[in-house]
Amino acid sequence: MALDRSRDRGYVGLRAASALAMALFEQSGMRELLDRRIPVDKRRKPTVGFAVKALIGDMMGHADRRALSRVSDPFMSAPVSELFGEKVDLKGLGPTALARDLDIMFGKDLPSLAYDCYRLLASRYGLDSSIFNIDSANFGVSAKEKRADIEGAAAPEWCGIPRIPGTGWSTASFR
Repeated sequence: MALDRSRDRGYVGLRAASALAMALFEQSGMRELLDRRIPVDKRRKPTVGFAVKALIGDMMGHADRRALSRVSDPFMSAPVSELFGEKVDLKGLGPTALARDLDIMFGKDLPSLAYDCYRLLASRYGLDSSIFNIDSANFGVSAKEKRADIEGAAAPEWCGIPRIPGTGWSTASFR
């Protein structure tokens, strides 16, 4: 039996970890949930769900922090429009579009959105827990800002329980 190469497109450069993480995100229904809960103008590309998918794919491809302007780097030889929707090209994964989508998402009810994401995953994969916690201690977002920070923005309520520096313990242990 001969190998069917009629659909072979040649080399598609995408790290396996990125491809698997983005496939899980897509298969779980999370992208669809984000796009349903945070609708944007149909002319805008990518949607919020696809922007988060791009950030996940980029995050899984390397160990260091990367600026939004470099998020499209891992997808240079990948089929971008197949991964992130019709009419999306590498420029569509640029820093302006990603920052816009993150701003739109930040302006929504994130605790409720996070809860809906957890419920979706729990029901889809048969998970059950009586513990609800988002620990964002492993991820950071930094930017140069000219104006003062919004009060409480460093640790908004939806980011979970802060850690006590140097101990690895959460402040919840002492409540």
